Amino acid sequence: MDPILRNIPIFGPDRYSFMDVVKLYNDMKVGYDGAILQYGKVGYKVFLPENDRGNVPIRHQLRVEEISDEFGLGEAENTAIGFEFELPLRKGFKTNIFVELLPWDYSRQRLAHTELKNVYYNSQDDHSDHNFFVDEEKEDYVYFSVVINKETDGDLTASDTFLQNKILDQIKDRSKVTNRLFILRVKQIVWDAQHQLEDIVSKFDCRHDSIIIEVDPNNE
Repeated sequence: MDPILRNIPIFGPDRYSFMDVVKLYNDMKVGYDGAILQYGKVGYKVFLPENDRGNVPIRHQLRVEEISDEFGLGEAENTAIGFEFELPLRKGFKTNIFVELLPWDYSRQRLAHTELKNVYYNSQDDHSDHNFFVDEEKEDYVYFSVVINKETDGDLTASDTFLQNKILDQIKDRSKVTNRLFILRVKQIVWDAQHQLEDIVSKFDCRHDSIIIEVDPNNE
């Protein structure tokens, strides 16, 4: 039996929520960098998911009980959850997206990933095969959904490899804080749709956002 797929809007139901989280981080980044520097001076070991100095990841928290209550997972044994959020795309441009969910300390294999290629929207009659939302107040942009729910297709054939059960397996030892931390990486390359990416490798825009997902086992 195929599982029921349920997607959690990981940053909230608002379609602008992912970029709102990123913007809040960017506005506060100077303060974060200063705090990291001070921690280093007093002997704390600060672990960052990237090698670049000063790249402090955004933090976001999920609670298992709230997810279970909202989506009725306790009543639906064959339900596989996924994480969903929306990204903006400027009209007339193309983008490639690579998203992955990783354990914080890299001690285990990647939990899930997804990749979207050549996403574009020029007009209602000229766009790629994705679900787009057109915001009439933002004429230059559209939004499209990204869902991450598996590492391989086989993950959706058995409940113990559903994404929520992979996560629960890692957070069951509450004595280790790192077991509750995951890294959501969103890599995005954007280029002018009139060109081929391989022809303009030095002229594209690239985002690389790392977001810490803290999964709390309950509301205690």
